[in-house]
Order: sequence, then structure tokens, then C-alpha cells
Amino acid sequence: MDAVLSNSVMAKKIDGVQLWFWGAMMLVLLLSVLMRLTSGTTPDVSWLIDMNARMLDGEVAYVDIFETTPPVPVLLYMPGAWAEQVTGMGAEVFVHSYFYAIYLACLWLAWRLLPPRLPGVGDVRFGIILPSAIFLFLLSHDSFAQRETIAAALALPMVSLVITYFEKGNWVRGALPLMAIIAVGLSAAIKPPVFALPVLLLGVLIIWRDRSLRSLWRSGLILAGGIAVITTIVSLMAFPEYLGGVMQLMRDIYVPVRAIGVESAGPFLDSLLALLLTAAFIPTLCLTGALALAAHFRPASAGVVLMVMSVGYIVVFMVQGKYFDYHIVPAAMFAFVAIFAIGFSYLSGSREQMARVKGGLALVVALYAALLSYDRFGDGSLGIKKNDWAAGLEQPTAMALSPIIAISFPLARQIDARWIDRIHSQWLMRYARVGMEGEAPGDPSYETFLRYYNDEMARTANLIRQDRPDLIFQCIAPACLWLNEAMLAQYPDLLDGYGEVLREERIIIWRKQ
Repeated sequence: MDAVLSNSVMAKKIDGVQLWFWGAMMLVLLLSVLMRLTSGTTPDVSWLIDMNARMLDGEVAYVDIFETTPPVPVLLYMPGAWAEQVTGMGAEVFVHSYFYAIYLACLWLAWRLLPPRLPGVGDVRFGIILPSAIFLFLLSHDSFAQRETIAAALALPMVSLVITYFEKGNWVRGALPLMAIIAVGLSAAIKPPVFALPVLLLGVLIIWRDRSLRSLWRSGLILAGGIAVITTIVSLMAFPEYLGGVMQLMRDIYVPVRAIGVESAGPFLDSLLALLLTAAFIPTLCLTGALALAAHFRPASAGVVLMVMSVGYIVVFMVQGKYFDYHIVPAAMFAFVAIFAIGFSYLSGSREQMARVKGGLALVVALYAALLSYDRFGDGSLGIKKNDWAAGLEQPTAMALSPIIAISFPLARQIDARWIDRIHSQWLMRYARVGMEGEAPGDPSYETFLRYYNDEMARTANLIRQDRPDLIFQCIAPACLWLNEAMLAQYPDLLDGYGEVLREERIIIWRKQ
């Protein structure tokens, strides 16, 4: 009788835990949908959707549309653009829908690859799966459907596979591990070669633990690397134009120019400022909290693997030298989950008061980071809701006079504008200007930056004069004023024939008279 009662109590306890877990997951999804409905689509995603739509209309990628993003991440948005043409519904709805499906599939796969409980973590649903869901659906905020977030989601199942191996000593076999291997290979292909670095660190961790290359082979990471390489090669064969002018631009401007996103203060200070004054502060804070816990408690394998992945993506962030908030999303996700994985068991399972206090502090740090991430992640799109300024225009032609993307998209898509420029903004002038600030006049690098700067200025002016777009989105934020002054100083009659139809804090919209 006692055994029957004990089993009954245990069953009720399990049912209660399941209820809490599924209730929390449903709440996360509900809040996430509400956020998507109110915040709309981030400018980068909106631009790439428009790029795919133009490709479907016959324009040539990397010729008519000039974009530094390689083919694989660009094509992530092609299904949405195609569905829009077939159904007439907004592509953003389809894009968000299948990103929800991808994230949920990655969470499900990670859950299936993990054992129900892990030493030092406890119930994996609350220690790993739920915090991953919280980050992917809520804390990613404006970065929800960007390539950095999907790369982190696709890497999660492989991370789970490695954690399980470290705990059980045997590699899981079957279809599910193969799916995880394919997913992490695609994750590395989303931004080659830099997104291969965290996966490489994962391989180094496996070799260091087992002192054997055989374990690396059995892990499937070598196969994942092959998938990443093949995917990248096939995509470049399909879009060979990327290897032409875009690669030259990457070598001349994009790669060498650093400190985009912070004021340049020298190589060391740039890195320090990036960690303290940009969204990189969030994963740095979480990682610091996780390491503080690990200093007092021997961290479980799950915490170690998650921290290694976070460190890998932080290194990627620093190597790129483009300190945009969304670039740090993968590092933030794995650091966020790491602090939960390390702190959760101490909060819920330890009988020692000190352990409870430290676990509680870990969760406080995680929640603080969550509040920071909600405000800091994303491109800061304008969110202009009323489009009276576009009244009477049917598929107007449009372009931007701005060094940043957030001015023009998704505004252009909201009014079904036909973008006539090959790029979303004059970002090339911005990068060239930053490059010139770090070089002395007369140096070869300075002359290269100056040539790109002048060529882009002349190209933009000729486009406005010859094509006379119906609308011009001009950025008037303090960080954009230099572009306006430079353009109008060189071409004082550039906006003749245009009238101002909207002025906000950061934007003027000019309409052809």
C-alpha cells in the first residue's frame, strides 16, 4: 500500500512539473507572438526579403542588387518572398512562421538528444530547453529572424549531443544525431568562415577531454564541417557573381574597416568599449556570472560546453570588428543558457543555504541581462505607423540618403515601394569614412577608401538625378548628418524638385513634386 501511495505521489509530482514546463513554454510563445505583432520586422530582414523579391522579378543578385551577405543566409528568406508572390500576403508573415517552426524543431531535437536529467543541472527542461526558448523567442527581440539567431538555434542540437556524450560516455546513434550534425553544418554555413569557429572549439574540447582524434570523428563534427563547406561552395556556384565585385569590396572595405558601432579609440580600447558599451556586455555579464559559479562549484559538463560555445561566438564578434547588437546574439544565447544550467540546480536541488543564495544570484544576473537585451538588441527601426505621406502613390520608386539601413526598411515595404538602388543605404561611404580616419592621407589604404567614398557619392547623386525616385528617405539623426553635409556640399541642387512630406526625429521623407 505504501508503495502504491508513493508511486501516486510521484506521478502527481511529475504531472505538476510537466504542467509548469508546458505552461511556461506556452506563455513564452504567446508573449513572442505579441512582440512580433507589435514590433514588426527588423530592417535587415525586411531588406533581404525585398532582395529576394527583386530576384524573383528577374534582377541579378550581386549585380543589380549589391549585398555583402553571402548566398546561403540571403536564401533563408526566399520561401517568404515566393509565398508572397503566390498568395499576395506579406512575406514577413511567412518568414516569421517558418522561423518559429525551425526554432521549435531545434528545441525539440535538443530535448530528445539530452537525457531527462543532468548532473549539476537537474531537469533539462528547466535548465536548458526553457531558457533557450526564452532567449530565442523573447530576448532575441528584433533579431528574431536574423541569421545570427537562426545560427545559434541550429547549433543547439549539436551542443546537446556533445553534452550527452560527456555525461554518458557514448555517442548517441540514429537519425536524431544525424539531424543535429546537419543542423550545425548549416549553422556554420550561414556566415562562413567565422561561424565555424565555435564549432571548431567544440571539437577542440572533445579532443582535450578524450585525448583522441577518434572521438572527434565519432562526434560527426568533421561531417558537419564538410556539410558547411559543400553548402557554401554550391551556393557560390549558383551565384558566381558574389566572387566578383563583392569579394573585391570585402577585401578593400568591409574586412579591414573595424570599430563600426563604437567610437574608434585604438585597437585595444575598441575591443574594451565593444564589450562594455554595446550589446556584448550582455553575454559578457552572463558568462562572468557562470564562471563565478564555476569557481565555487565544479561545473557540470553542460555548463562547460555552453560556456565554450559562448566564448567562441564572443571571439567571432570581436574578430569581425562590426559591433552591431545582433552580431552578439549567438554568444548571448549560450551564455544565458549556461548561467541557468549552472545556477538552476543550486537554486532548486541543493540543501545548503549558501548554494541557494549563489543560485539565486545567478538567476538575478540572468534576469538583469534579459532586461538589457530587450532594450539593446535590434536595429532600432523607426516604427512610423501612418503612411499618409505616401497617399496617391502606387508602387512608388524609392531610395535612401542615409548611412544606415534602419531609415529605409521596413518603411519601403510597408508602402509597396519599388527600390531603385542596388543597396539599402550609403553604408559604403560610412565604412570608407571610418577607414580614412585610421589612415594617413597619401597611404595606399587611405587612397583606396577615398576612391570608394567618392565613387559612392557620385553614384548616389547620379541615381537621384537620372531616375528621380518618387520618395527619398533621408536620415537626420546626429550620426547621419555628415553624409547629408557631404552630399549637399558637393551637389547643392540634389534635392531640387522634392518637397518634405514627413519629418520625424531621425528622418525626413522627400517626395517628388
